[in-house]
Amino acid sequence: MDRAYLSIIDWPEGTDEGWRTGALSHATGLDAFNARQAVRRGIPLVVSMMVTDRAAAAVRALEQAGVSAFAPTRTQLAGVKPAVEISRVIPTADESRFVVERPDGAAAELRLDRVFLVVRAVLKFKARVVTDNEIVSYDEDSGVIGIDWSGGGGTRSQVVTTEVVELHTMKGQRIRVDMRRLDEKPLGLDTLAPHRERADILTELFMVGAKHAMLDLGFKRFRIPPDLLQRSRKAGTQEGFAVSTFDGGIPFEFYSVWTQIMHRRMLGLDAS
Repeated sequence: MDRAYLSIIDWPEGTDEGWRTGALSHATGLDAFNARQAVRRGIPLVVSMMVTDRAAAAVRALEQAGVSAFAPTRTQLAGVKPAVEISRVIPTADESRFVVERPDGAAAELRLDRVFLVVRAVLKFKARVVTDNEIVSYDEDSGVIGIDWSGGGGTRSQVVTTEVVELHTMKGQRIRVDMRRLDEKPLGLDTLAPHRERADILTELFMVGAKHAMLDLGFKRFRIPPDLLQRSRKAGTQEGFAVSTFDGGIPFEFYSVWTQIMHRRMLGLDAS
């Protein structure tokens, strides 16, 4: 059975927490406490995952009350085009056009006048080991943890972050730049500067060319739905010690397709 993520885009202007709590509780059947907790998370937000029919009924009730809401199904989310990873971004004389290359060397023209959304995010990958030794490396792609077995003590943890800039086109394409994997020479970026600064500069370059695009910074405050949180976390053992990891790529992939569907709805575009 398909399921949907009931989501709130915006509340009617002038409404307070009490009104919003009541409207959400009436539409979904949530008790007042849980409805209020959802309201306090801010917007946009995923309220909860529901069976599709129930989510559709909740959207109708919310819209009748003047609330902007939607409920993308798992099938709809899975139908969004896969993100294309880019390893080189090459400027041209036209600020609205770039040449982009994938890691396999395939190149294409990127027209920023066809981009309607730019998503800027920081992804976190975490590893935690209860051990008498030290974590020396953590590969967030493979999940492999490197440990120095020479000694130490206690619980060891490591966090790896990556800066991401993602472009969404009118045709539903997602073009993703991971700053760890970007060859920055064509852009002339300072390779000694932190990835965050370089990602901000790249975002500015894209926004200049994509004059009508919206900038989405919402991932940092996005409340991850419980089912995705569970999928993002893994626990096991390594060399007899308890190991747990968190894969930040899983919630971001959800957020990427969810926010695309939301913004297309806001703009009145056909669903991708």
